[in-house]
Amino acid sequence: MATDRKRLRRLLDVQDKLKAVHETRHADYAAKTAAAQREVADLFAEMGKPDSFSRLFPDLYVRAARAALQREHRFKEKTREEAAAVAMETARTRMVEEAWRSAKRQEDRKEQEKEILEAVERRFHTGKTHPDER
Repeated sequence: MATDRKRLRRLLDVQDKLKAVHETRHADYAAKTAAAQREVADLFAEMGKPDSFSRLFPDLYVRAARAALQREHRFKEKTREEAAAVAMETARTRMVEEAWRSAKRQEDRKEQEKEILEAVERRFHTGKTHPDER
């Protein structure tokens, strides 16, 4: 039983690490999405100014804005995917943790039962068993 508990503990550690990886990736994609959104906003703000270079090179600004919008869309999708992965890993981690706790409780219960049985056996062997044995 101890091996099951230890195996589940190692699996729980792996699940925690995997969950942390997905949380980190989610945060990274969320930051990249925000950066792309800021870039789009900055480009459109620049394009609205009368004395901007966007008046001289409109195609360049439009291409840059389109690329930033595509990045924003791609990173939003990646952010959603990682959020789903975090949710899935959280559920898996909880299931493994519950199995580990259950195995630990069962192991503790068996240990207590063994101690009680040993105490009863000691008392039986050291004490008198029948009233006739006085």
